[in-house]
Amino acid sequence: MLSKHKSYLNIFWQMLKIDLIVYAKGLRGQVVDTSIWTTGTVLVSAYVLPALGVKPIFGALMASAAIANSAIFSIWSAAAVQVSDFCGDKKINYYFTLPCPSWLIFVQQACSFAIKSIIIAMFMAPLCKILMWNKLSLAHFSLIKFLLIITALNLCAGFLVVFLVSMAKNMSSMESVWTRNLYPLWLVGGSQFSWDTLHKVTPVVGYLALFNPLLYMTEGIRGAILGQEGFISFWICIGVLCFYSMIFALCGILRLKKRLDFV
Repeated sequence: MLSKHKSYLNIFWQMLKIDLIVYAKGLRGQVVDTSIWTTGTVLVSAYVLPALGVKPIFGALMASAAIANSAIFSIWSAAAVQVSDFCGDKKINYYFTLPCPSWLIFVQQACSFAIKSIIIAMFMAPLCKILMWNKLSLAHFSLIKFLLIITALNLCAGFLVVFLVSMAKNMSSMESVWTRNLYPLWLVGGSQFSWDTLHKVTPVVGYLALFNPLLYMTEGIRGAILGQEGFISFWICIGVLCFYSMIFALCGILRLKKRLDFV
């Protein structure tokens, strides 16, 4: 039994390594693309909008959220690539010939997404600090919390990709995934405001937003960078993201196994 588990781990690692080797070839382009979006967002939020009366803290809120958004905005494209493969060349069928349980393949895909997003986040975090400089205080920054939340939010996003793939029948249905699912979640997910602000403005929507996993991504990373005051408890964010990761993984994998006729 032990040797069998070691074999599974080795297959998992080999699949992951292949994904990362391929990804490394286009890493520079990914960093450039994400940096352009992040730079524009941070500069406008920190230097332009305050001139129009927006509170200076808005820049720090947007800069910290931009790190989480680098993963959130990659969810749709990652899901679209997998759906396209299922409906087209079916390259994924090669992995199903490997001597390992099918669920391990989907877990590997989620972990691969998470690692790629973590790598991008590691570039975006110092970029945000450089762009804002003294406007982004690191007095309450915790490296341990930052690494924990980066890992938790990206794993959650990775399993959300698996879940969305299981829900999409074809590429045509993928067209509505962003507008009907991801965009509404992002809009009330705290990217442009804290949950405390949303709750004060409209308590009903604030309480409904507590069911939104993206909210805990942005609130958690702000707690790690800006400090806990004014944000949802960091450890609650970690717990909720772990819970949603399990739900997305369980539902997504079961649906995909049924869809691909696994016994």
